[in-house]
Amino acid sequence: MNPVFRLTTVACVAAVGLFALSTPPFAQEAEEAQPVVTSHTYTIRGVSRSEMRLGTRTNAVRDVLAPDRLLGGRVLEREWDTWSLRDSGDEARCWEDLSDVINLLDDFCGMNDEGCRVVSETSVRLTGTAEYHRRMKWVIDALSEVSQARINVVIYRLNDGHVGSPLVPASEVATRAKDARMVGAMAGGLGDPLVLQRTEHTTYVADHNYDVATSAKVAEPEVSTLNTGEEIVVGVVSMPDGRLWLQGWQVSTQLNRMRNRETTAGMVELPDVAYRYVPISAELENGGAVILDGGDGRRLMVTARCDRTVRDQELKCDDGTVLKLLNVAGALRGHGLGDAWLMTPNSEEWLGERLLPQVTIEPIEDGPYNDAAIVLGETLVDFGNDIMVVGPYLGVRFAALGDDQTAEIEQRHSLLQAIEQRRNRGGTVAVRLTAYQLKDTAALPAGVLLGRPTAADAAELGVLAGKNVMSRILGSMPNQANDLMDLRLASLVRDYEAMTATEVAVQDPVIGTMVLGSQFRWVARLAPEGRMQIELRAGITVGPTEFEVVNPGEPQSIERSRSALAQLRVVDDLAVGERLAAVSPAAGIDGELIVLVLERLK
Repeated sequence: MNPVFRLTTVACVAAVGLFALSTPPFAQEAEEAQPVVTSHTYTIRGVSRSEMRLGTRTNAVRDVLAPDRLLGGRVLEREWDTWSLRDSGDEARCWEDLSDVINLLDDFCGMNDEGCRVVSETSVRLTGTAEYHRRMKWVIDALSEVSQARINVVIYRLNDGHVGSPLVPASEVATRAKDARMVGAMAGGLGDPLVLQRTEHTTYVADHNYDVATSAKVAEPEVSTLNTGEEIVVGVVSMPDGRLWLQGWQVSTQLNRMRNRETTAGMVELPDVAYRYVPISAELENGGAVILDGGDGRRLMVTARCDRTVRDQELKCDDGTVLKLLNVAGALRGHGLGDAWLMTPNSEEWLGERLLPQVTIEPIEDGPYNDAAIVLGETLVDFGNDIMVVGPYLGVRFAALGDDQTAEIEQRHSLLQAIEQRRNRGGTVAVRLTAYQLKDTAALPAGVLLGRPTAADAAELGVLAGKNVMSRILGSMPNQANDLMDLRLASLVRDYEAMTATEVAVQDPVIGTMVLGSQFRWVARLAPEGRMQIELRAGITVGPTEFEVVNPGEPQSIERSRSALAQLRVVDDLAVGERLAAVSPAAGIDGELIVLVLERLK
């Protein structure tokens, strides 16, 4: 090689090295590729409550005949771990406004240093890197899936009398619908209380309130409103496997007659009402149906369909972080409305002002997805992972795997396994409940006396009784108390209360209401080896139910009930196909028995 060329090359290399050493650090960084920062506007509808304040909310038809509405509003304060139709609805509306939404999503995505500007009640402009937008779009899309989901419920009245199971597969719905009569159709969002209602209103003189003043007395009539009719209320949420959890009820109220009675304060009207309530709670295929058995051939087929599935979501980030959004609605317990046990001899004052008007306004609440995420998040804090409530989802954030990957993988597996166990409801429990009334001279099958009748024993009971008192097919989710009611609510003049003032004394009539008929409460709890622990409580009015007048023709005449009550309670573990039984004397009727048989169908 030419010596001059070699020297020239060395000089050039040295010059390049000198230039590199003399270049400031910030200039070197500037030469490296910088992340591109862009801004995008995202429309986020249906996730914040503030969006609803843009317009005046009109009155919405709500249920008025359910037990907690009709019978005194005795449901306890809402619990997070129960799914109640009272508080479901607007399912993804879990934040006050969009700024709250973005702040939480920033935390969950782990990119808190990016920019955000709320443009309107339904849109926000976000500024950040491509990775930032990828994460935010992923979680915003998941929220939109919940807020935009639409539920369709169609209800048919079945003509056939035989029902073998409360669940109807999606493939059989069309066939069953051909021979049925249309009742109605409803649509709404996930968790919305969908109300199908026909009511009539009757005002009546329910009582007289005395105004006692010095040397004067005035009897002021108290006018109440009686709501009668029929309603079906249904709520539906999507499970992560595509199945739907449907719960609700059918209830009917019918005025048998309005009795008139003279009292010391004037004439009062006493309603005698037939009241029937049938709950429903089941996990069914998307597009499938559940049978709502009202007894005496009054059976409805309730079909439900959702246009999408609230599935679990997962995003693997560039830095090795893994983000998960989990639908954990299955972790909730179902909620039964009949928290009060009505079949007691001294139930009174159920009617009156507690019969609410037809149209009411209910506040916007977040529903079962958000509640499930809150409950499950609180029970899993000991895992030490980043667990957050991301609106209707439980958000789980896993950091990138470190050197000790085995331990971290095991921890992730344990956490996800714990979540799966808690959100698995166990499917629908289906039972057939039958009540018989027969002579005590009948030779009861041995299996009935042992509390575990066979199919042959149940058939023999039917022959002995001639006609069963009641037979229903019922479905429920585990750990959900259900009350089946077939009642007569009859008002009566039960007492007089003395009211006195200067030179004035009056007898103020006291109006009460007797609860007659039957009430059945049952609950199924998970037991080992696929069995279910089923607890059944029953109260049945037996004997005469007409009121007896005390001191007829007198100004202070009152009425009293001469009815009797038979009550039973039994609990046992059942496999599919097994039965439990209980026998009680039909109180007030010599020589008769009440026999209850509960069979587990599914």
